[in-house]
Amino acid sequence: MPDNFLIFFDEKTGERLSTIPYDMDITPERAQELINEGYEIVSVDDWNKLIGNYDGQEYIKDVVHGGYVVKPPVIPTLEEAKASKLTELKGIRDDKELEPVQYIDHYYDFDTKSFDRINAAIIALDQTHGAIGWTCADNKVVEVTADTLRGVIAAAAIRSNALHVTYRNLKASVQAATTVEEVESINWPEEN
Repeated sequence: MPDNFLIFFDEKTGERLSTIPYDMDITPERAQELINEGYEIVSVDDWNKLIGNYDGQEYIKDVVHGGYVVKPPVIPTLEEAKASKLTELKGIRDDKELEPVQYIDHYYDFDTKSFDRINAAIIALDQTHGAIGWTCADNKVVEVTADTLRGVIAAAAIRSNALHVTYRNLKASVQAATTVEEVESINWPEEN
C-alpha cells in the first residue's frame, strides 16, 4: 500500500474526483506535474477518512476552512423526492394486490400462481358442477365451488380497485406537494 495518495478535489463541493496512489510508480517529477494540475498529497489516514474506512462515515475536503468534514447527506430535489415517493407507493400497492384476499370467512392466497390455479379450478368445476377441497392462506381446507372461487376473484377485484383509488389519491398529493418535506410526509394509510 502506498504511503500517500494524490487526490483531485472538486473546488466547490470538496468531493474527491480522482485518486492516484503515490507509490514508486509515480516519479517526483510526475507527482509535481499532478500537483500543478490541482492534485493534493493526502496521507493514508486521511484517505481512509475520505473513503469511509475511518469511522464508517465518508468525508469531503472542507473547501473553506481546510481539513476534512463528514460528507453531508444527499438532499433530493423536489422532483427526485416525488419520483422516489411514487415508486415507493406503487410498490406498496402492488405488494398489497398480491396479499391473501378475504372472501366470506376465509383468506385465499392471491399471488400470480394462485390466481392461475383459481382460474383453472373454476374451469374444472364448471365442467363437473361439483366442489373441491381448497387450501386457504391459513392452510385450512374448505370446500369450494366455481361460484365460490369467482367470489374470491370478485373480492380481489374490489380490493384492487380500492388500492388503486388510494394510490391515485396519494399520487395526486405527491404531485401537488411543494416541498421535499411535504412529499416525505405522504405515506400509505395503515388501514389499506
